Amino acid sequence: TVCLRYLEKFQDAPKRMLSSLAPILQMRGPTFILPLRRSIHLMHEIYTSRDDISLGLLRRLSIKELISPADCGIQFEARTEQVKHLPLSEVLLGLEPGCYLQHVPDPIQGKGDANRINTYRMAPIPGIWEDPQPRITDKSSVYIKPLNYVRAGRTKELHLTSATSSSGYELRLQQSYNHLLCGSRVELHVHLDKKDVGRQMTIDAVIARSPHLRPEAIIGAMPKRTVMMYGPFWESGAQQLMWVMANEGNWVKGTAVTGWSFTLKQKPKGKALEVLKNLPRA
Repeated sequence: TVCLRYLEKFQDAPKRMLSSLAPILQMRGPTFILPLRRSIHLMHEIYTSRDDISLGLLRRLSIKELISPADCGIQFEARTEQVKHLPLSEVLLGLEPGCYLQHVPDPIQGKGDANRINTYRMAPIPGIWEDPQPRITDKSSVYIKPLNYVRAGRTKELHLTSATSSSGYELRLQQSYNHLLCGSRVELHVHLDKKDVGRQMTIDAVIARSPHLRPEAIIGAMPKRTVMMYGPFWESGAQQLMWVMANEGNWVKGTAVTGWSFTLKQKPKGKALEVLKNLPRA
C-alpha cells in the first residue's frame, strides 16, 4: 500500500512533484490507501522467490481449512430426476473423471439471491480429450514432449469467480482436464465475486452455497491420479482461494496429497517451502 512514508523513495524527484503528491495522499486521512499489490502467481512465486521481499508475497497467504464434505449437504438430482438432500461426501464418491457437478438452473430462485439453494446433477465435461494431443511447432512438425518432462514454468493458471456462469465453469474444467492430461500442472484461483464481497460473505459461506467450487469437486472431475500439489491457500487481500493440481500418473513421484512430495528436478529452491509450511491457518 502507498502511504506517506513511501515519499522517502522519491527523494531525487523534483520538489514540485512531491508537493503535488502529498495533498493527494492526505486527502482522506489515514484511511486513504492506494493498492499497489500485484496478483500472486503461486507456482511462479514458489520457484522464483529468493529474498525476503519476494517471499513476502507468499507470506500473505494462509492455509485454508474448509469444512469437511461429510458435514456439508447438497441438493442432488438423480437419474430419475428426483431431487434428494445428500451428504456432499457421498456425492463426491460417485464422481468419476470426466464428469462434474452441473448446476441445475432454478427458474424461481434468482442468480443474485445470496440465500439460494443450488441443485446439482452429474454431467460429462464437454470437449475433453481421451489421450494427450500432439503439439504443433512453428515448422508444422507434430511432436509431444515426454510426460515426465518437468520444469517450473510448465504450469497453466486459470481463474474462476463465485459468479462464473455454467458455460464458463465448463470451459475452465475442460481446459484444466486437457492440460493435466498432457502433463502440465494447473494453478486454479477461485475469486469471490464483488457482490458476495459487498454482502460480506465468507469463502466458507460461498463454498457451502456452491459446492462445485470446492477443490475436491474439481479434482474429482480431472483425469485419474490427479492430486493437489499445493494448497488450498487463502489470500484475504484479494479474496481468493487457490491451489495447484498435478497428475501423479504423469510425473509426480510418490504421494503428493500433502503437497510436499518432490523429485530432485522439481524441488523448489530457497525458502519457499519453509514459508508455505509455516503459514497460519484460516
